[in-house]
Amino acid sequence: MDKTNQSSDWSSKRISYELEQRANCTLSDIDRDRGLPRATCANATYRPNLRGEIAISKTLKIAAHIIWPSRYDTTGKRLKPQPKSNYGAIDSRENIKPQKSLTLQVKHITKNKHKNKHSKNNTRRGLQPSQRQKAVRG
Repeated sequence: MDKTNQSSDWSSKRISYELEQRANCTLSDIDRDRGLPRATCANATYRPNLRGEIAISKTLKIAAHIIWPSRYDTTGKRLKPQPKSNYGAIDSRENIKPQKSLTLQVKHITKNKHKNKHSKNNTRRGLQPSQRQKAVRG
């Protein structure tokens, strides 16, 4: 849908306020009461999440298409698939850049792993590295 419809979605602050006023509960209370994973309802306030949307709308006793018009058509049927604009920058792959330092850290860890492996082998034989040198000499 277009931006005007998305901007008419209720904000997360408004949803939290309405829950506090009408049902005397919080988003995490709804998660617990309905057996949903933690933060399901909180995620539904800013990103499409069917189970969270249903739980919030039933608690408020307001149809979900009124709370989130950008996620539903004019008849109240949920849009499938959801428009990409409903997901924001979190899910866009172009904003994610690989970190070079991470690869260097992995190489460093791998090198240290091999060093530790050899020292463990020496202790498995029952000899410390200094004792092993003495045994070889004489």
